[in-house]
Amino acid sequence: MNSFQSKGAYVDLENKSWFKNQLTWMFLALLLTLLAIYPCLQNGWVNWDDSVYVTQNGIIRDLSWTGIVNMFDPANRVLDTYTPLTLVSLAIDYAFNQNDAVAYHSTNVLLHLINVLLVFLLIFKLTKNNLKAFLLRLFLDYTPCI
Repeated sequence: MNSFQSKGAYVDLENKSWFKNQLTWMFLALLLTLLAIYPCLQNGWVNWDDSVYVTQNGIIRDLSWTGIVNMFDPANRVLDTYTPLTLVSLAIDYAFNQNDAVAYHSTNVLLHLINVLLVFLLIFKLTKNNLKAFLLRLFLDYTPCI
């Protein structure tokens, strides 16, 4: 019998159908999300907040330790919001790509896809149901589009 017990959890290695099924649902969630947000990779900067956050933001141009500490200073708000992790992400993008909008959009797509997986796994952990996790994740992804 191929099985093992780890920290009280019993895992049957011969019954892998749940894993394949879950991977299928996760892949489908990623694929549908990517299809919905892929067109953003063809866009340049938008006239919403890109100039304030990126193209005219001097804070993201300094990725030194002092610059990162500065990004976490509550006095350095962008659009009156405290978003230090966003600023660090933008600073990393700026360090590698300066003002290439496609690179920034690609980073956001990657972060969003990671979020899709994490939320899917969280919902699955709560419900123990792949379909519910998939449908709720899909609803959360497409709500802003409605």
